Amino acid sequence: MRHVEPKAYRPNNISIGPCHHGAPHLRNMEVLKKSFYRRLFDPNNDANGAKLDEAFRFLEEQESSVRRCYMDDIKLSGDEFLQMMLVDGSFIVQLLRDLSAREFGRVPCLSTWMLPIIRRELIMLENQLPIEGENSKSEDAATKLER
Repeated sequence: MRHVEPKAYRPNNISIGPCHHGAPHLRNMEVLKKSFYRRLFDPNNDANGAKLDEAFRFLEEQESSVRRCYMDDIKLSGDEFLQMMLVDGSFIVQLLRDLSAREFGRVPCLSTWMLPIIRRELIMLENQLPIEGENSKSEDAATKLER
């Protein structure tokens, strides 16, 4: 399928998950994703340090099952993979929090042109994080990231 319509699989602006992580043309958005990660786990709030440790431990426990969700072999070390999952997941959670707080209008730290592009690229098949809907562990992870 990738060869039939590569544009449906390859993001042009933002990478979510391991499939396109580290692609040179997507690196500029890493700064934005990390700023959302820092906002979610605000270092000025002492309680966030514990939440970050808890979220990282949870991801460590789930690493092998998460890796199995991807068809291709992931060439990231354990720490690189976990950090990528944490930053990318935090970006999505914080983006949704910001959008919800503003009734899904404009997000202050994003240029107006960015949100439609991010939306489109978040639904690309190779630009997603796995969520096991029937598994309560995925609900636990979302709850830990939202707190």
